[in-house]
Amino acid sequence: MIKTLSLTASLLACFASVSVVNTPSTCSKIQVRREWRDLAIDQHTTRTATTRFEEFQATHIYLTERIHSVGQFLPWHRHLECGYHGPETFWDWTRDGNSNRPILGSPIFDPVTGFGGDGVPGTYTLPPDPDGLSSVPFPARWKGCVQDGPFNATVINLGPGRLLTKHCLVRDIVESWKFNMTSENVAKQMDASKPYEQFRVIIDNLVNGIHGSGHVLVGGEIQIHPLFYMHHSNLD
Repeated sequence: MIKTLSLTASLLACFASVSVVNTPSTCSKIQVRREWRDLAIDQHTTRTATTRFEEFQATHIYLTERIHSVGQFLPWHRHLECGYHGPETFWDWTRDGNSNRPILGSPIFDPVTGFGGDGVPGTYTLPPDPDGLSSVPFPARWKGCVQDGPFNATVINLGPGRLLTKHCLVRDIVESWKFNMTSENVAKQMDASKPYEQFRVIIDNLVNGIHGSGHVLVGGEIQIHPLFYMHHSNLD
């Protein structure tokens, strides 16, 4: 027994004496995320090609209550975005918040190379919701159908909220919300959050925070078309 313990101690001493060498690693291929406006024009149209996009929409709708206002908000959305194999494009809202140009003049909402403009009033009415619209985000902000850009004829099968209805892409862009997304306001929010829990709450829970402002500025159904992922990639 004593010999066994002695042998064990000797082996442990040998392992402890082995130094760990940190070998620097290098990426075989570096991929760079780019802001939407920094892409070539042909890359704009490539990103709006047809995909299996409804699967992402359905996943987010189904899990909405489990992935917001909770600690997994940031990592869950990062995992969802990272399913895309490539450097995800992002929407740097501060470039619009800092600009004197109206938000609808942003290249993001360009009708030819961007995501199209605002919804047209009187072209859409929210259907009755058995949950009393509780499942519909910002029910007062569904102005009308987007009638220009790459999604003007898109038929959406999911939503509003948890409903299953065929409808157009709806927006209700409000100019004043862009001022929540200036560099100064974003920096103030980040500086005010020191521990992670406070950081998470400020990002996720505040309607006028950097997460909520992106959704409310666009209105309607930002969460079910590509602009949603550009918003969350910038948040990430």
